[in-house]
Amino acid sequence: MGLSLETWEKAMAPFRRRIYQIVNWGVIRRVDTSTNANSVQIEMIKDEISDGVFHAESYGMSAAPLPGARGVVLCIGGEKDSAIICATPDQRHRPLGLPVGDVCLYTSQDDRNAGAEASLHRMQFTEDRTVVLTAKTLKILVGGQSLVMDESGVRVTASQIDFDKLSG
Repeated sequence: MGLSLETWEKAMAPFRRRIYQIVNWGVIRRVDTSTNANSVQIEMIKDEISDGVFHAESYGMSAAPLPGARGVVLCIGGEKDSAIICATPDQRHRPLGLPVGDVCLYTSQDDRNAGAEASLHRMQFTEDRTVVLTAKTLKILVGGQSLVMDESGVRVTASQIDFDKLSG
């Protein structure tokens, strides 16, 4: 005498739920960047809200995703109270038409349809080893020295500029 299918399904239901919960999509509703790690409020399936979810980021890179961005939610052990969110692409702002192999840093302030040189706020690394940086203003600060480039021109604040040493 074995288990009936109904009894088996009932016994397996909690495990099935945990397995389904391991990987999910979540929509970011709020971001808190005031702590050591971004903490986000996300909405998962069926209007479930989770607050204080850890936003996993790679070393040396940090971003504050916009509300409405989707992200991959991993529930460690299938437990929603141990959720983390990673890979928070925001398809609403991702540049379109990048050549294969190019890498691009961008923000929501850019025109996603613009190419590298026509964009508003972007850094793009191209296949021919060119770095295209577009911005309203570019500031480079080193100690007390500065280089500022904008539409009005280039301003250098430096205690000394030695062109002979630079060309040598």
